[in-house]
Amino acid sequence: MPENVKKKFTEKEYAEYMLANRYLGYTDLALFIAAVLFENFFMKKVKNYKQKYLANKPQYYNFSLSDAIDIYMDKNLCQSDVLKMEKGRLKHQLHLFRRLRNEIAHESVQNFHNKSIYRIKKTQTHPSEDINLDDFFLYVYNSIAEDIKNFNFFKKNPNKTLLQDYKLKEIDERMLSKEESQLNIESKYKNFSGFIAKDFENLFNLRDKMLILQKYLSRSLEDVGLKPTILTPIDTTSAYIWMPFVDMEFIESSSGIIDTERHNLIMGSTSILVTPLDLRIYIDFGGGDLEFRTSYQKFLQSKEFKTYIKRFENIKPSLKIFETRWYSFIVDTKNITDIINLEDFKKQTENALIFLKKAKAENNIITSGRNLLGFILPSDEDLSKEFILERFHDIAHLYYEYLIYKYPSHKRTLREKQKSLLEKHEAKYLNKKEQEFSMDNLNDYNQDYEDIYDDDYHEDPMNSIKF
Repeated sequence: MPENVKKKFTEKEYAEYMLANRYLGYTDLALFIAAVLFENFFMKKVKNYKQKYLANKPQYYNFSLSDAIDIYMDKNLCQSDVLKMEKGRLKHQLHLFRRLRNEIAHESVQNFHNKSIYRIKKTQTHPSEDINLDDFFLYVYNSIAEDIKNFNFFKKNPNKTLLQDYKLKEIDERMLSKEESQLNIESKYKNFSGFIAKDFENLFNLRDKMLILQKYLSRSLEDVGLKPTILTPIDTTSAYIWMPFVDMEFIESSSGIIDTERHNLIMGSTSILVTPLDLRIYIDFGGGDLEFRTSYQKFLQSKEFKTYIKRFENIKPSLKIFETRWYSFIVDTKNITDIINLEDFKKQTENALIFLKKAKAENNIITSGRNLLGFILPSDEDLSKEFILERFHDIAHLYYEYLIYKYPSHKRTLREKQKSLLEKHEAKYLNKKEQEFSMDNLNDYNQDYEDIYDDDYHEDPMNSIKF
C-alpha cells in the first residue's frame, strides 16, 4: 500500500485543494469546498459555547451558521480574525460570506458578473450585494491554514498552473489510493502473469493490472526499503501511468521547491512508467526536485558511475540513456555503453547542470527528464511479471549505487540493500539466460568498491555545485 494512503486529509489540504480548483478554473467545485470549510470553521470555533447558547432557546431550535457567526462576534473570538476589520464591518462581511455559502449549498451558482465578482440575491431582509470571490477564498484559506504567505505564493508564482495541478493530483491520488486499498485483488493477484500487447490499448484496463504489479513488486521489496508512493490517476487525455518507488529512509533528508506529501515529486525514485507504446523501468525525478537531479548528473560524471557501468556492461546491453519532454515523451535515446566515454556524454551532463541551475534561479517546476537511465520495453512484446521484476531489481541496484554516491555515510546500509536485491534472484543479476552473478562475485564486488567509496575521499556532489 502506498505510504500516503495511511494519512488522513487535513482541513488545510482541503483548503489547498479548493485553491487549486479555483485557479485552474474549476470555480464551482472550489466554491462547494469553500462552503463546507467555511461552515466547519465557525462550528468548531463556537462549539464550547453552543450548549449554553441553546439553553435559552426553544427545545427544537435549529442551531445555524448565522448563530455561530453571532457567537463568534459576541464572545470576541473574532479578535484574531484574518480580515482584521472593525467589528461592525467584520460582522457584516461574515454574514455576507454566509449568504454566499447558503446560495452555494442550496441553489445553483449562476450570478457571476465575471470570474471574480458574484452577486448575492436580494432577500426580504437584505439587499442584493456584490462579493469578490477571491476575498471569500482568501478568508476560508487563511482562517484554516493561517498562511497568507502560501496563499500569495500560489497566486503569484510563475508555476501557478503546475503547482495547482500538482495539488489537485496529490489529493486525487490519495483519494483513489484509499479506495483502492480497500479492494480485494488477491484472486487477480494470483492469476497475474504480466502484460500482453492488448493490455496497452486501453490505459484504464492497463492501470488495473499496474495496481496488481505494484502489489507484486511491493511484496518483493518490502524488506529492502523501497516503497510505492502513488499510481497516477488517469483520464481519457492521459498519455502515461507512473508508478514510482522511493527509499523511505531518505524521505526526511529530501527537500524540494514545493511542499508536498508526494515524496516522488521531490526526490529520485526507481520507477515504472507505461504508455501505449512501451513500459519503462528507470530512475526518475519529480518536478519539484532539484537536489536529487543535480547530484544525479554529478554521479553520471563520476569515476564511480563509469566503473559501475564498465563492470556490468556485458550483462546490460539494453540499458538506455534517454531524455523526455512533458514528463513522458521520449525525444532522444541511446545505449549508455555507446556514449559513456564520449565527449558528447560529458556535454550532456554539463548541459543538464546548466539547465538545473537556471531552473533553480527561476524557481521552475521541471517537466522534462535529462539523462534518465533504464530499460525501455516495447509494448508489443509479452512482458512477464518475473521479467519485469528482474529488470526492476536491476534498476533498483543502480538506484542504490547512485544513493551511495549521494549519501556516502550510508554506504554500508545501501550495500546491504544491493546485496538483498541480488539474493532475491538466487544471486543472478539478470534473468536465467544472462550471466550468473554468484555471491562470491558479490563479495569480490563489494571489496573492489571499498577504495572507490572511501568516505574520507568522497565528497558530497552538492558541495561542488554553485547556484
